[in-house]
Amino acid sequence: MRKLFLLLVVLGVTVFPVFAQDQPAQQQPSTEEQEKAKAEREKNAYRLLEQVIDEAQSLRLPENRVRVQISAADLLWDGNQGRARSLFTMAAEGVVELNRNQQNNRNNNRRGGGPTNRNFQLRQELVLAAARQLPQQVAALKRGEWQIAVGSSLRGKTLGIFGYGRIGRVVAGYGRAFGMRVVVWAREAARDRARTDGFATADSKDAFFADSDVVSLHLRLVPETRGIVTAADLARMKPTSILVNTSRAPLVEPDALVQALRAGRPGMAAVDVFEQEPVTSASHPLLALDNAICTPHIGYVTRDEYEVQFTDIFDQIAAFAAGAPINVVNPEVLQHARGSAPSS
Repeated sequence: MRKLFLLLVVLGVTVFPVFAQDQPAQQQPSTEEQEKAKAEREKNAYRLLEQVIDEAQSLRLPENRVRVQISAADLLWDGNQGRARSLFTMAAEGVVELNRNQQNNRNNNRRGGGPTNRNFQLRQELVLAAARQLPQQVAALKRGEWQIAVGSSLRGKTLGIFGYGRIGRVVAGYGRAFGMRVVVWAREAARDRARTDGFATADSKDAFFADSDVVSLHLRLVPETRGIVTAADLARMKPTSILVNTSRAPLVEPDALVQALRAGRPGMAAVDVFEQEPVTSASHPLLALDNAICTPHIGYVTRDEYEVQFTDIFDQIAAFAAGAPINVVNPEVLQHARGSAPSS
C-alpha cells in the first residue's frame, strides 16, 4: 500500500508536466530537443502508470466494493484514446468500481462546473457555427470565394430542448440569453420543472419537432431513450432548422440523421458524437454532407479539463490507497472490515 501511494505521488509529479506549457529556460532549447524531452516525459509517465496498475490490481475490497466517482475514465492521453481508456480502466478496476453515470461533485465545487461547462460551451459554438455556416464560409474563403451563403441569426428563433435535467436547464438559460424562445419536451415531471422555471413546454412531441428552429438533445442514453428521435421526428423539422447532438449518437434512430439531412429536413445538423467511435475514416456518411458540422467528441477536450480530471483520478486512487477513500457513492460499504477476505 505504501509503495502504491509513493508511486502515485511520483506519477502525479511526472505526468502533469506533459500538459503544462514548457517554461522558458535561460537558453531556449530547439524544437527538436523540446519534442524529444516531451516524448521522454510521456514514456516515463506510462511506465510509472503501469507500475501503479500492477500494484493496484493486488488490492481488493470485500463483496461490496466501494464505488468512487471517476469522471475521467475515458479521457484522452496524448491522443491515444484506446490506450488511455485501457490503462485507466485497469487501474480503477483494481482499486474502485467506476460509476461513470454521475457527475463528480468535487469537480463542480473546486473548478466551477467540471466538464459540463466545456460541453455547454461546445454546444453553443456548434449552434452558432451551423446558423452562420462558419465552416463552409471559412473553407470557401480559403478557395478564394467570397460570401457563399447567407446565415441565420438566433434572436427570436425557437430553441427546442429535448430533456430537461441539469444540463437542459443550463442550455435553456443560454437560449434565453441569446434572445431565443425556449420550448421544452421531456417527461411530465421535467416539463413541470421547466414551466416552474418560466419556460414553455410543447403540447406534443410532434409539435416540438415541427415548431423548433434548433433542437438540442439532452438525454441520458438508457434503453428507454435509445432511438427516441425517429426518422418521422426528423422529417417534421423545418428545412431551415438545426439538430444539435452533443449527448449520445444512439439517441437518434440508426441512419435516420443521414437520410434526413439528405432529404433536407432538418436543414443542418451539428454533432459531436457518433454511433461508433472513434471515427477514423473520411468515408463516414455524415462527413460527406455539406449540411453536417461534425466534431470528434471534443466536448470535454480542453487543457483545463485534462488538468481537473487527471488531478481527481490521482487524488482518488491515492486516497483509497491511504485508507481514506473520497467521493464515495455508497459509504455504507466502508463499514465492512478492511481486513476481510476478498470475494471469489
